Amino acid sequence: MKKRSLLAAGALALASMLLTPPAARAQAFPDKPIRLIVPFGVGGTSDIYARIITRIIEEKKILPQPVVVLNVPGAGSAVGSRQVKDSPADGYTLLLSHQGIMTAQVMGLADFGPDALEPVAEFGKFCLVYAVAETSPYKTFGDLLAAAKKNPGSIRESTNIGSGIHFASLTLSRASGLNPRYIRASATPERITHLMGGHAEVAVFSIGELGAIQSNGVRLILSFSPEPDRFAPGVPTARSLGYDSTFCIRNWVFAPKGTPADRIATIVKALRAVFDTPEMKTEFERWSTQPTFLEGAELAQLIAAENKMFQSLADAVPK
Repeated sequence: MKKRSLLAAGALALASMLLTPPAARAQAFPDKPIRLIVPFGVGGTSDIYARIITRIIEEKKILPQPVVVLNVPGAGSAVGSRQVKDSPADGYTLLLSHQGIMTAQVMGLADFGPDALEPVAEFGKFCLVYAVAETSPYKTFGDLLAAAKKNPGSIRESTNIGSGIHFASLTLSRASGLNPRYIRASATPERITHLMGGHAEVAVFSIGELGAIQSNGVRLILSFSPEPDRFAPGVPTARSLGYDSTFCIRNWVFAPKGTPADRIATIVKALRAVFDTPEMKTEFERWSTQPTFLEGAELAQLIAAENKMFQSLADAVPK
């Protein structure tokens, strides 16, 4: 009798399982909060986008659990990136960064690059611009280049050595032969001060800073966008001038290497849902960001190409 009862109970359990959809039988993901690590301080572009994304996820109930932003700055993004790299590959720890993960390796701040992580998605890009003071005698990039070639070493550029803006300049110098002398600076206000004070002739800025830099008497003379950038109307691209030099800061989401494909797919689906909201479109406009969304093989190929470019310029950067 006992044996028959056990068999009946087993049959009932099996029937229940068969009638339950596979998705419901599998452990729900996520079933606890996800950490989104930003390897920079509060208030930077990566931090701003991380908080926009997580806010929309929560407001729209895109995931059953919240995504929590955690700032882990240090060593040019290496500290936060390493924390994600060394986390369990379960989808509960993500990284939102950009090409900083590449510059950190080139500068010797990290012993790993983007290939140590799992690319999840690209979430918008904002391109860089070359700028001079409004009072500068150099009205165009051609004027600047002519002066540099006539008097080598005369053109000074204010930059953050080893950062993305520095590498953007290096790609342009390699293509055009500009070869400016670099004046060390860090934040945007310092680069503006160098231009306005006559301590540098040119500097690279993010197009997202457009309002701030133009209100400070700075004139744009070149865009690093691969195509005309509607956020910098009338500004010629390097390509349109005949120089193969493009550089856009790209918002990338990574997961630890080996994160299960189904969990990556869940995260990609959530990010895509955020990307498609009217609220996100408004934020892209607000921050002068081109709304790009990449995933899978296309994203992996792009990251590999970007990394190759950074490695090719490594010898030109003082350590």
